[in-house]
Amino acid sequence: EPNMFVCGTAISACEQGSLWALALHILWSLDRQGLAPSAIACTAAMGACSRAEKWRLALAIFHTLAEAQNQLDAISYNAAIGACERGQQWQVALGLLVAMDSRRLSPGVISYSSLASVFERSSLWSRALALLDDMRGRRVAVDVVAVGAVSNACEKGRQWDLSLSLLSELH
Repeated sequence: EPNMFVCGTAISACEQGSLWALALHILWSLDRQGLAPSAIACTAAMGACSRAEKWRLALAIFHTLAEAQNQLDAISYNAAIGACERGQQWQVALGLLVAMDSRRLSPGVISYSSLASVFERSSLWSRALALLDDMRGRRVAVDVVAVGAVSNACEKGRQWDLSLSLLSELH
């Protein structure tokens, strides 16, 4: 008989293989078996959807998790922010970062780097640059992913000098 561990492992495997439809099937079948999906299983299903560019489904899972169990953690928020990148949903992603803060889930480097990637994909170089300043102000470690995303956003915005300046900080 399937249990949460087996189903969670199967959903994680689906995430790695970008099998979003199967991940959702397993996730929703848990309810029929009388099992409440764990935050880990939901986050893995969100990742599978995100990889397949099904960002709306990933966010639906996030909201279902929030309503049903209120077990949202930083990993769940990061997965939702990452899903926003695919759909260029920068307002939603920014709202998720603010919500993390209000729930006392300190956004970390992954949260900020994911949001920087959303800004990059949305061609919002000035927001990406402000986000980098916010990271520094909050003493969040600035990593190569965050700087690279902000630099790429600046490049897309034809802010060559800013892009080069950011890249020079990495050395």
